[in-house]
Amino acid sequence: MKVLFVDDEEGIRDQAKIFLEWEEGGFDLTPAANGEEALELIESKDFDVVVAEYKLSGMNGIELLKKTKETEDDLPFIMLTEKGGEDVAIKALNLGADKYFKKISNYEGMYKNLSQAIKEVKKKRERRKTKDREDYPPEVSDLLNDYPPEVLYLLDEMLNGDIEEIEPVIFSTEGSSTSYPSAEKILHIPTVEVVEVLESLVEDDYLKKNFYDQFLVCPGCKSSNIKISALCPNCGSLKTQKKEIIEHLTCGYQAGTEDFEREDGRYFCAKCNKELRAIGVDYSKMSNIGICENCGEYFDELDYILRCDPCEKDFRLEEGEKNKIYSYELNERKKAKLRRKLKEV
Repeated sequence: MKVLFVDDEEGIRDQAKIFLEWEEGGFDLTPAANGEEALELIESKDFDVVVAEYKLSGMNGIELLKKTKETEDDLPFIMLTEKGGEDVAIKALNLGADKYFKKISNYEGMYKNLSQAIKEVKKKRERRKTKDREDYPPEVSDLLNDYPPEVLYLLDEMLNGDIEEIEPVIFSTEGSSTSYPSAEKILHIPTVEVVEVLESLVEDDYLKKNFYDQFLVCPGCKSSNIKISALCPNCGSLKTQKKEIIEHLTCGYQAGTEDFEREDGRYFCAKCNKELRAIGVDYSKMSNIGICENCGEYFDELDYILRCDPCEKDFRLEEGEKNKIYSYELNERKKAKLRRKLKEV
């Protein structure tokens, strides 16, 4: 099996050759030091799989993936990421990568698992390439006539157990907030269209959906990129802060602790200048009391306003819309029938 292995560290490339080519056997590994070299090799040679590190010097792994898919869309691609690189991994899957693989310190174990992953993605690609819509029995292809042909591949993967459940990934740093990478890498359509296909499959009873999560979105533009600000409930000013408040029980004067405390640590009322000796007798303390720097009012609870970053709309919490997110799995009632029909192919 011909593998293009892309990493800018020579030691890692040598390691990969030792483990994948010499120890595992069955691999013919061609190393590349960067994305530019990898693209030249892809153009001049035939490969079964590309394995590429994300953090390459110059062109990174995501950019290499994009350029590879422009000319060799059917070439299986595995992305190598560091620990904690989930965002990169999800982006790679959405762009058409077949799998992502985390680097671990146990190199022997990592390369054994990587060799298995290489074999699996090649096998899956070959299986998909041999199955076109016309290859399926009329009952199946007619049944799914309103869907993209790749839907059959997706159902096939679910029936085989390669995809047990189509789960969403929720992004906290982007305004569009969800993605379904396991479905997107097969259907090759944007997230919005993927959701439409999945919902249609639910309506037709092929899939069932399960509640996964929900979050607040802007009632105007539907973005989830929202910031929350605390307001003074009296004047609506944003200039508020929480502080510890002291009340002199004799004269009723209230202010922040700093207005009462002297350099020697004793408390004196700023209004009547009497010393406050005993808490509960001369004075009381109240923690986390809000104070407005604009109007000077004190309050126990802040008022809140939400602001949408993209459209700058301000709205109250109760005015926001809840966006419910679902995962999708095969409907048990249709599973046996689909498995029977697809296995006839």
